[in-house]
Amino acid sequence: MAVTIDGTSGVTSPLYNVANCIYQNAQTIGASYTIPASTNAMSSGPITIGTGFVVTVTTGSRWVIV
Repeated sequence: MAVTIDGTSGVTSPLYNVANCIYQNAQTIGASYTIPASTNAMSSGPITIGTGFVVTVTTGSRWVIV
């Protein structure tokens, strides 16, 4: 999966579909990721963190799995 962030069009991802009000995410995390300070993140579960990968929730941030 590729996520593209640029200064003009915002965030694009093949798993992000605002037009239809449906948000999708993979069930397995396949890359290490840090949730930046003072931000929140949300995933729909169940979620498995793949072998060798780490999700870091920075102090002052929150990750919620629903």
